[in-house]
Amino acid sequence: VKLCVFEEKVASSILKAKDLPRMMADKRTIPLSRKDMRRRIGEILVERHAINLYSEILGVPKFFWEYNELEHIYSMTVAYLDVEKRLEVLNKRLDILRELFDILRSEMDHMYVVRLDWTIIFLILASVMITLSTDVFKLLD
Repeated sequence: VKLCVFEEKVASSILKAKDLPRMMADKRTIPLSRKDMRRRIGEILVERHAINLYSEILGVPKFFWEYNELEHIYSMTVAYLDVEKRLEVLNKRLDILRELFDILRSEMDHMYVVRLDWTIIFLILASVMITLSTDVFKLLD
């Protein structure tokens, strides 16, 4: 049951992100703010940690430590439901999402740096123009 919940959460995250590469290719801009980008990356990390660190999906639940005679039934159920393969698929999907958001964040950072560069160039030009105009006014006086 828990695994199905995780699969649904990952599927929902994939649906939210599936149009981002196309939008970036078509519009050449990223339709997310920096805050939204960080929030989505955080959601992916929370999902990954919930799946791999905090859930009892990967190991044998404590209940079966107390009742060893039932552990083989649990092991057979895990094998029948392909839990390990499903977890592997979930982790690969989360890796792909994380890679997508890393690329988008890198592109956002690059666009920000370009904007800063143009701002600096504009300020230097403004400074040069002000200096030249004050020098011209001094020569005219």
